[in-house]
Amino acid sequence: AVDAAAAVASRRPSTSTSISTSSGSGPGPTPVAAAIVPRGTAGAFHFRVAACRDLRRFNEARCRFKKDACHEPLVYCPDDEELELDLKGCNGKWKQQKATQLVQERAVLQRALDEQRRAAEEEERRRREEHRAWLQRKHEEEEREKREEALRKAARQRLGRAARRWAALSGRLAEEEAALISRLRQPRPCERCGGSGSCPGCSGLGCLPAMYLAASVGREAGDTRFRGRAVYGCDLCGGARDGREALGLDVSHRGCGFCVACCGAGKTWPSPAEVAALRAQVDRDKRLSMSGA
Repeated sequence: AVDAAAAVASRRPSTSTSISTSSGSGPGPTPVAAAIVPRGTAGAFHFRVAACRDLRRFNEARCRFKKDACHEPLVYCPDDEELELDLKGCNGKWKQQKATQLVQERAVLQRALDEQRRAAEEEERRRREEHRAWLQRKHEEEEREKREEALRKAARQRLGRAARRWAALSGRLAEEEAALISRLRQPRPCERCGGSGSCPGCSGLGCLPAMYLAASVGREAGDTRFRGRAVYGCDLCGGARDGREALGLDVSHRGCGFCVACCGAGKTWPSPAEVAALRAQVDRDKRLSMSGA
């Protein structure tokens, strides 16, 4: 048919104009020759036959529309008054059907919107409940932490008071112990000299008297031994009796006259063993007094 239209156009060059277009889409010959022939002639009939068999390619050649054009269908969207008239059938059966369909679609859409709204409200209510529960848990946790902190603080205060009381008691006991040890370590009067510091044998003189008596009052001839009063060294305070007093000679080893137990001080200091024994005796006496009470 295309070749026939081209042949007709070639036989009548004076009344026709050739148009050549190319399209790269679809099968078939690439060049399309169409003859614009005046109406009422035989060539016009053949042209129309050829064009109707390939309308899309013909329209693309004429550039009547673009390939990427988007033609949206018209939407039936009347206002409320027109929709009411259409439902009553005032504008025809087709409009009534469309209005009924539109009402049904609107009802379905409204139900969907109601469902979405209810779901959104339920979700929002659930979120509020979760947030309220979270706030409640947080408040309870904060209150519990406050109570625990108050308990810990009270426990720390009790421990601090107990530690202070124990420290005070320990300090007082240590002071009492130190005072007791100091009292036990105090010097005591010497038991040997009675606190005088003098030798109890010679009373601090360092020597003792010795009396040598004669057999008779008168002096007898031939008796050369010493008769009378003499002294000798006290052996308790370091002196010695060497017999010189029997000859009437002066004492050679006189005593010091001091008490050898306290060295003349009149007091004695207890040793550490004696202090420990005295401390143990004090503890025993205390326990006995407590058990008796």
